[in-house]
Amino acid sequence: MFRTELVHLKLVKGLDRWSPGQLLERFSTRFNEAASFGFIRTESYDEVISSTMVYRSIVVRSQYDPVRNIIVSQPQVVFDYVPFRIDHNAALLEADLGGRRLVKLISVLGKLFDFGIIIEDMYINLRAFVEELDQGNRPYSITGIALTNFRPQAGLSGRFIASIYEQQVARDLVREYDRDVTSIDIELTVRESPIAWRLSSSGSIAVRADEEDLEEGLNILRKTVLRCRDA
Repeated sequence: MFRTELVHLKLVKGLDRWSPGQLLERFSTRFNEAASFGFIRTESYDEVISSTMVYRSIVVRSQYDPVRNIIVSQPQVVFDYVPFRIDHNAALLEADLGGRRLVKLISVLGKLFDFGIIIEDMYINLRAFVEELDQGNRPYSITGIALTNFRPQAGLSGRFIASIYEQQVARDLVREYDRDVTSIDIELTVRESPIAWRLSSSGSIAVRADEEDLEEGLNILRKTVLRCRDA
C-alpha cells in the first residue's frame, strides 16, 4: 500500500552546547500542568532523537445556546501534538506537522533550552539537488517544477507551474532559473519499487512510496538534501 510522508526541515544553531544524552534527558520530560507541554514516545538512536511534543491550549469556540437562542463563545481546553526528530550531528530539526503546530514546537524548544538555540529555515538549493542526483548512479525523472520570476518573453514575469514531458527542457529550466526554482517533483526507483519525491526550496520534503520502502526513500532524500542545504 502506498503512503505519503511529509517532513518540514529546520536548522538548529547552538545545539552543540548539549550532548545527545542531555537532549534525551530534556525530551523525556513528562507533561507539566504549569508549563502546559511535555513529551511522549521519546527514543534515541546514535545521535538522532525522536519524540512527540504534547501541549495544551485554550481555544474559543462558538456554540448554540438553545435556552437563550443565541450563539455564544465558550473557551475550551484542547490537547495537540507534534511528532519530531532532532539529528544532533547534522543540527537538523524534522517535524511531521507544519503550520501553527510547527510554530508551537519551535517556541517550546526555545523555552526548553533556555533560548540557547536558534531555529532557522533551511533553504534547499534545488539546482544543486538535481546536480547531486546527476552525479549518482540512480536513474530518475523530473515530473513537475515550479518557478518564480518566470520570464517567457521580455516584459513578462510571473509564477510558472509545469508538468514535465521532456527531461532536457526540465534540466535547462533548473539551470537557468537556479534559485527561482521553488519546488520540484522527482520519480525514481528503489529496489525495483517506484518512489515519488517532492521538494520545496523552503525546506519541506515529501515522499510517496510503498509502505515497506517509505523509510528508505525518505533516508535517501534526507541525505541528498543535507548535501545541498544552504541557510
